[in-house]
Amino acid sequence: MYATCTHTLKSGAICQSPALRGTELCHHHTPHQVVRRKRPGQHESFDLPPLHSKNSILLAMDEVLDRLAKRRIKISEAETLIRGLKAASRLMTDMSEEGESPECRGVFLGR
Repeated sequence: MYATCTHTLKSGAICQSPALRGTELCHHHTPHQVVRRKRPGQHESFDLPPLHSKNSILLAMDEVLDRLAKRRIKISEAETLIRGLKAASRLMTDMSEEGESPECRGVFLGR
């Protein structure tokens, strides 16, 4: 299924031609507008929270999964970020079992 143009013609009917991807209008009804579409490899950048606690790691994981679900990042990027978050979580667990905080060892997991 594809989106159709929502422009209302002089007769009162709706155009219903195929709409341009990411817009509500067809090519004929958008000549005056600049249609900006994302290229396949073009994604918006985002910042993860500083990784100073297990809660912040969960928030970062949630952000990555949310962006993956909304197709704002590639699967390969999400896998890399999740792998790094898992490593940070394991490191934090190991350090808490030893009774040390990340600051004690001079390790800072945030930016």
